[in-house]
Amino acid sequence: MLQERALVMDITNKYATVMLPGGRFRRIRRRGRHLVVGQEIWLGKEQFGTLSAAALAVAVSFAAILLAFQGVAPASVQAIGVVSVDINPSINLLVTSQRTVAKAAGLDAAGRHILSQYQPVGASVANAVVTITGIAVHDGYSGSGRSVVLIGGVFKHGVPLWFASVVGQERHAVNLHHWPLSVAAVAVSNGQWMRMINKRAISAGRYLLWRSYHNGHGYVSSKLALVPLGRLLSHSAAGRPNRPMMETPLANHQSSSSQKKNVNNRSKALHPQLGRQLSHLPKGR
Repeated sequence: MLQERALVMDITNKYATVMLPGGRFRRIRRRGRHLVVGQEIWLGKEQFGTLSAAALAVAVSFAAILLAFQGVAPASVQAIGVVSVDINPSINLLVTSQRTVAKAAGLDAAGRHILSQYQPVGASVANAVVTITGIAVHDGYSGSGRSVVLIGGVFKHGVPLWFASVVGQERHAVNLHHWPLSVAAVAVSNGQWMRMINKRAISAGRYLLWRSYHNGHGYVSSKLALVPLGRLLSHSAAGRPNRPMMETPLANHQSSSSQKKNVNNRSKALHPQLGRQLSHLPKGR
């Protein structure tokens, strides 16, 4: 029986969406199997046609609706901040108080390419950040040497405690999968900046580094996404990639060993062996 390797990208009660080599996507029945996002599975070729014609039509219709409204947040969802992921791809995530992604925007060509493979709307912020990083590494955007991934956050009313957990889980994923990255983080509470960043599609993290570099002043160029991340980091307090720089205190959210352990446990559940699984897929870039 011919089999093909697949990576689980999304899960519902009865179905799972998987990515096949070459960036192809399939919707398969779970058939009682326990699956997690990021898990690598093997599929027999006969499994690709298991959906009935009616179910397939529903799936196609759902996909069309999803694409039509891709990245649009429901009116009832209240966004509390913007979280950005910067390596070479630059992506902004509009996030909710439930720690989920309401909207995603690629801020450069690489970011848009990442989002053509993975749509994080509805996913947890931590899961989205780790998955975006894993795809970026898999597609070769991290470069040949050791690069920095910058996690930025600008929030309406105070930096939420869970932002530190997102950064901690990203660090854990980098260490677990031996990705050639260091993690830097910066966050601030400023509703006006949040609205401006979301409206102008500017990276939250890059914007904060830019302001740090200019001591809070200076015109923010529309070409900010083109400024090398290393240059921004080298001129700011966040340039120490193994230590987060938070402009708003996070109440020592990771001060105890038990809290760090909880972060690691949640991180393992969110992305089991994600990096190793992605490495088996063909380069998508």
